[in-house]
Amino acid sequence: MSSSRSLLALAAGVVAGAALGLLFAPASGADTRKKMMKKGEKLRDQLSDLLEEGEAALNDAADKAKNAAEKAKTEFGNRAQDAGARAASAANTAGAARN
Repeated sequence: MSSSRSLLALAAGVVAGAALGLLFAPASGADTRKKMMKKGEKLRDQLSDLLEEGEAALNDAADKAKNAAEKAKTEFGNRAQDAGARAASAANTAGAARN
């Protein structure tokens, strides 16, 4: 969560800085609106890129978790079969010793 808060703080700082820069710039209203539109489009593109990176990271993490779960399931199955075989062997040994 710390990185998302940092990202939000960064975005807020960029927006605030852009707004202050435009307010104190000696430009006409039309020029200022154009600059604001360009800045807004740039921020939108950056946010879109960040969201795509985040989605890719989430998908990667989900794939890794799925692979780890499948590996654990397989390992559990292998150990259960081994335990079953050992139990059967012990039962046979006990039965043979009893006779």
